[in-house]
Amino acid sequence: MTTAGEVYVVALEAHERRRLRRAVVSAWALASAATLGYLDGPSVGQCVVRRRSDGTKAFRVEAGAAEEAALTLQALEEQLAGCPVEEFEERWGIAGP
Repeated sequence: MTTAGEVYVVALEAHERRRLRRAVVSAWALASAATLGYLDGPSVGQCVVRRRSDGTKAFRVEAGAAEEAALTLQALEEQLAGCPVEEFEERWGIAGP
């Protein structure tokens, strides 16, 4: 059985749009201050799954705030390690090579 981890790799990557991102983080900071800090933090990036063979992006998901990002990354790493590649591709809607 070929595991998904033999074909794909996951990493936490920064958002692609930096200027828009800066505006969103600033707005979040103002809203958080107005609500006495009861809002979750802004997303720290995206979990990106890429093919090991050529580095092409298979899919990306929003990572969320720091704690959520760690949990999302851990869940994806566990799926890569334990799922057959076909099951992982079907679960995430990835077209085969």
